[in-house]
Amino acid sequence: MTITARANSHPITSTGSPTVAELTAELVAREHHVTPDGRVLDKAAAMVLGVTEGTLRNWRSQGKGPSHFRLGRIWYRLCDLIEYIERQRQEPGR
Repeated sequence: MTITARANSHPITSTGSPTVAELTAELVAREHHVTPDGRVLDKAAAMVLGVTEGTLRNWRSQGKGPSHFRLGRIWYRLCDLIEYIERQRQEPGR
């Protein structure tokens, strides 16, 4: 599974679901901080999902979007972002 590298402001795309290791490598290459346990801040989460940070903020206020938590700042676990992407998947004909 290969993650297609794009300019820093573009979403990370992949054929199929990326793994946490693949996302970590891509985000670090784009100079985002990824904690040892796989957490990222809004900007990196927005890039992974292909949405703006404002969209993430709106989703949080509406109780939508991927799981997140606050430890001083808003954090997203990469595994939760992957799970959220998979839940949005729609099979053809449905």
